[in-house]
This record gives sequence, C-alpha cells and structure tokens, in this order.
Amino acid sequence: MVALGRPRQITKVSISRHLSSAGPTLSAGPPGAVEAAAAAQAQQAAPYIIDVTDADFMQKVIAPKHKTPILLDCHAEWCGPCKQLAPLLEAVVRSYDGRVILAKMDVDQSPQVANQMQIKSIPLIAGFKHAKLPDGREGMTLVGSVQEAPSEEELRKFIEEKLGVEPPQLSPEQHVAAAFDVLEQGDAIAAA
Repeated sequence: MVALGRPRQITKVSISRHLSSAGPTLSAGPPGAVEAAAAAQAQQAAPYIIDVTDADFMQKVIAPKHKTPILLDCHAEWCGPCKQLAPLLEAVVRSYDGRVILAKMDVDQSPQVANQMQIKSIPLIAGFKHAKLPDGREGMTLVGSVQEAPSEEELRKFIEEKLGVEPPQLSPEQHVAAAFDVLEQGDAIAAA
C-alpha cells in the first residue's frame, strides 16, 4: 500500500544521490568530466596502469617510492599502431597482477621527456628497473626498449628477461586452453 501524503519535491541532488547508490552514473558537467570519471574508474580497477607527463615523470618513473619495474608506453593520440598496441599492453600488464607497472606517456603532451629520451618514432616501449645508480643512490634505470609494436610473446619475454618479473601463474582454465593449443599443433606428449 502506498501512503499518500505531502508531495515530495524531487531535486537534482536527490536524484543523483538515489542513482549514485545504484552504481556509476553519467551526468552533465564540465567538458571532459565523463572522460575524467571513466579514467578515474579505470585507474581504480588497475592501479598499476598509470599516466605520466613531463610534470610527474621523475616522481612516477625515475624516482618512485616503490621498486616495482616499470614498462613505459610512449605513444601519441594520432598514432594508429599505438592505439592497436594499447589493449595488448594493458592486458599483459594486468596478467602480472601488479608485479609490473604500465606508465603511459603521450609524447605530444610530454615533449621534454620525449626529447631527453631521444624518442624518434613511436610506438616505443621502454623498461625501467630498480637499481643502485652510479652515484650511489637507488632509483630506476633504463634496461631496454622495444621500438616496434611487439607480439604478446615478445612483450612477455621483454618483461620477464629485461625487467626480471616472474611469469604470471596460469589458472586451471588457462592450463587446459594451453594444453589444447599444444595438442592442436600435434604434440600430444607436451599437451599432457
């Protein structure tokens, strides 16, 4: 039974409070607000995928407060191969479950770092690993780079060999899928 009483005034605030309790919402706001909210939500989902710029490159890549290896993705908004590579980079980094950080840097938005690194073409993937520096301090040092868009296998090899990151553990479902792949290639012994 619905009780009738004094009509309740519905306001934008009461609607947004009601909707926000139901989950993420889109609302009108300043230009870029929806994109910023989506980026913030993606950042919460994968804290080991970060954006870097000229302003915070030193703090986030060269002298971070952690010792986690960093994979630097040098790209640009207009670069088609960079856009094709981005989902692969993110998926591979996610599979390492925080044991490697993906730092994404738009070279057009970060010209100082791009010039210092002498980036001549993109996409460029660079690896940084914690080390003792020649002056005795500790920090990140560049350990290698991949100039062309790598395959998933090449990317994993780079992360594991150059950055020293242990390979991700496969779930039982992934083990079965890998065994079927090997079996399809005709190697029944290796599939077992």
